[in-house]
Amino acid sequence: MSKLFRLVTITALLAVGAALAGECVSDPEIDYSGRDFVGSDRPPRLADRLVEPVYPVDAPEDWRGSCVLLVTIDERGLVIEVEVLESSGLEAADAAAIAAVEASDWLPAVEEGERVVGEVEREVRFHPAMRDD
Repeated sequence: MSKLFRLVTITALLAVGAALAGECVSDPEIDYSGRDFVGSDRPPRLADRLVEPVYPVDAPEDWRGSCVLLVTIDERGLVIEVEVLESSGLEAADAAAIAAVEASDWLPAVEEGERVVGEVEREVRFHPAMRDD
């Protein structure tokens, strides 16, 4: 995959995510039947694993880094906001981390047995093995 294609793909993903951010209410309901939400309070969490972020094309060959994000998840498990708390130092890496968090499946926070909007900090790491040359 060419570096230009990866950069265009990241840019497109960010544009789509920004366009959809205000339309979460119109998304179809997510079926959480079969999942146990009763009994204990908990913050939002990943339903499975984080989608692997795209290694930044403008990063030095052996670059390692991470960024910390504050992710807000609504009561249906949809990402409604992502804030960079600690930057990786590369804008493309931060953007790729945001795109990965937005593309991942989440379970909402639970308080008193009810699904609620919640926030969670998530560190996203980058390492040279992720590089796709």
